Amino acid sequence: MKVISAEDAITLQEARRILTEPPDERVARLAIAAAVICSRKNSKRVSAAELLECLKRGSHSKKFQVVALYAAKALYRKTKREWRPCTLPITDVEDWVRYLKQHGFI
Repeated sequence: MKVISAEDAITLQEARRILTEPPDERVARLAIAAAVICSRKNSKRVSAAELLECLKRGSHSKKFQVVALYAAKALYRKTKREWRPCTLPITDVEDWVRYLKQHGFI
């Protein structure tokens, strides 16, 4: 049986479209889009603002928490912000907005 990755399921352009649509309750759809947008494969083609939008979408509800975690991890990679071992990534939107502005990412 072949395992299909999120990148095989939808394109980056489709993931971006999903991210710009009005929010709905389909967790899996948004999680797949976030996985594509936040993947290492697409890290150079995705902006900090797009990752921040993923983080915002994931912060609306606990059931979307996986989206916020994908986005936070991708933001750490993109910005090279220090992440202490054995801690959860920062998923607070206001904290990331401050950090991104202070360091010229947005």
